[in-house]
Amino acid sequence: METINERINYILNVNFNANVAKFSRFLGVSHTTLNNIVANKMNKPSFDSLEKIITKMPNIDANWLLTGVGNMLKSDEKSVQSNSNLQHSSQINGNVVGKDIKINSENHHQDGLIEEKERIIRELDIALKEKDQIIKDGSDAMVKKDKILAEKDELLKDNDLHIKKLTSETFKINERKDAQITELHKQIANLIEKIK
Repeated sequence: METINERINYILNVNFNANVAKFSRFLGVSHTTLNNIVANKMNKPSFDSLEKIITKMPNIDANWLLTGVGNMLKSDEKSVQSNSNLQHSSQINGNVVGKDIKINSENHHQDGLIEEKERIIRELDIALKEKDQIIKDGSDAMVKKDKILAEKDELLKDNDLHIKKLTSETFKINERKDAQITELHKQIANLIEKIK
């Protein structure tokens, strides 16, 4: 399973018998979104979808889900506890040292969980920064678009003013031309009268 979509599809098949509707209701994501993820119609699942899987399915190893490294399920915490209990029962020179071993084992296990949690948080922070950058780029594009539209509106206003001015000048020229033609007709009529 090379892609995260394939791993989510694997979770769907193993835990929900390939029932997308049941899985989407369990996670609280739309059926269409989840279907697009498992059908590889979507490049990568959203941050929200990943967060819901990790939060609602704590037995899923987040490292495996995000990177494909390791196993789908986290290591069995009960076996770690039983090993710690065996160590607890051992005694040396009448002193019980198992308790210290158990505490160290539990601390080591908790440190591993904390490191895992911190790594997931770092990865989620990176995803959030990428999301914020996409939103910022979209906002910048909208500002540029608004500026272009404002410039276009300004050009249209200027164009309308030029058309009105040309129309007015054309009207005045036509009026002068009509007056000159009327005057010319009068002069021709006067010449004809004189000739008679």
